[in-house]
Amino acid sequence: ASDVYKRQLFYANLVAILFFWWAGSGHDGIKTAADALNAIGRVTALVGTYLVLWELLLMARVPWLDDAFGMEGLVVLHRRNGYLLLGLLVSHAITQTIGYALDNGYGLIQQLGDFADHYDGLVPAIAALVLLIAVTGVSLSVARRRFSYQTWYFIHLYAYLAVALALAHELAVGIDFIHAPLAVAYWWALYLVVAGALLVGRVARPLRRYRRHRFRVDHVE
Repeated sequence: ASDVYKRQLFYANLVAILFFWWAGSGHDGIKTAADALNAIGRVTALVGTYLVLWELLLMARVPWLDDAFGMEGLVVLHRRNGYLLLGLLVSHAITQTIGYALDNGYGLIQQLGDFADHYDGLVPAIAALVLLIAVTGVSLSVARRRFSYQTWYFIHLYAYLAVALALAHELAVGIDFIHAPLAVAYWWALYLVVAGALLVGRVARPLRRYRRHRFRVDHVE
């Protein structure tokens, strides 16, 4: 029953996100190839970003997730979700670039220059995507074996920076957030819930346990 509740929570938020997309730009209709590409780009961006938040939540040591899937199960979900979200965000970057280029009559390089010059948060968004690609790349088994755990973990921390950079891009230029305060508030709530879970599960609870038990490393072999 608890697993059903968690799936319902996931899909309820997904439906809400798609509803806000439909209210913002989805109802405009598709008249050209550029419209179709831009619609795909917006949906993949929103769903991909939503999966990024779940990617963080899966590793936030949330008790009800740990109880439902176990640590090994969460690691598997985290890995598979990471590949899926990266595919969606790369699709977003490609389809939106081509879609806007078709709309403006630009070449792809010219369109990228236009993005950088006239769209707030676009350069940080590109940096966020590069960071996510790097984090996913070092998580592949063939690459993972080439890094020490410390190096792998340090690179993994850049995912948090990528999320922060993506948020700035999402709310600054996302057409579905223009004149849509409810959508903006909803996404802020999602980010704050995940941030709160991370602070509690990865910082506050471990510190409290340390203060209580005063554990220490006895020796290393």
